[in-house]
Amino acid sequence: MLLCGLLALSLPRVSSASIYDEFTGIRSAAMGGAHRAVGTSNDALMLNPAGMAMAKRYAVEMNYGYSKLDDLSRAQLSAIDSKSSPIAAGVGYTYVRGDDKGVDPGMHWVYFGSAFRIAQNLAFGFSTKHIRGSYKEEDIKKEVEVYTGDIGLQFIVGNMFSFGLSYHNLVETDVPELTPPTVGVGLALGWRSLLFSADVDIDITDTDAPGFIYRAGGEWFLQKTVPLRVGYTRQGFVDKDNIPGEENLVTLGLGYLNQAGSLDLSVMRSVERNNNWTCIGGLKFFL
Repeated sequence: MLLCGLLALSLPRVSSASIYDEFTGIRSAAMGGAHRAVGTSNDALMLNPAGMAMAKRYAVEMNYGYSKLDDLSRAQLSAIDSKSSPIAAGVGYTYVRGDDKGVDPGMHWVYFGSAFRIAQNLAFGFSTKHIRGSYKEEDIKKEVEVYTGDIGLQFIVGNMFSFGLSYHNLVETDVPELTPPTVGVGLALGWRSLLFSADVDIDITDTDAPGFIYRAGGEWFLQKTVPLRVGYTRQGFVDKDNIPGEENLVTLGLGYLNQAGSLDLSVMRSVERNNNWTCIGGLKFFL
């Protein structure tokens, strides 16, 4: 946690994590969340399940994240197998625990996903989500248990361009804060050891006034073993006085990769709001 704190002080700050936000993975977090067209890590299970079918791999990933502003901890375990069968499969679990300004949550997110290639350069995927747990709302403990799911497409053009399209939370639930219907559009460009990506998230809970989140990120591999990642996010937020505003978020990531797996660190921090940073550590194994 000391290392996270030192890194966070050196960055300008990232959006507050809340019990309503999905924990999508360390690599995407380091790239500002812009990952719907990438699909080469376990983050695809949460962001665009079609990406699970675009590369042959069997990976197990463990992540832990801490958000200072809301005093929330997230532990995540996921596995994706696209080597054993033409149909890729993924499973994931996230546990959210902490204070979150007196909300005192204990939330469980369970994912099951599958994907397959419709054509050589086109894949379709879907995932199911089971969300259950408890938290306080106006000092009243609230128990929730809902089911929903996501679908996605990913299309590769040549060896450089990739496009991603996803729709999240297909099934309407009685807890829309946890499961807002969201459309995600992504573009990625890869060239040698460089990767650039950009996403737009569109919350269509209110179709007359949709909410937009803009994301961009980059990754550069040094000697094919040390990834350096940067990212940017612009999104809306509500301050402590319930006044809406726009927030600019900066992210940074560093890792070490070999044939056995990888070790990664990501820090996110917001420009506008002090004391709002998140640090994530991750360990991945390739089987």
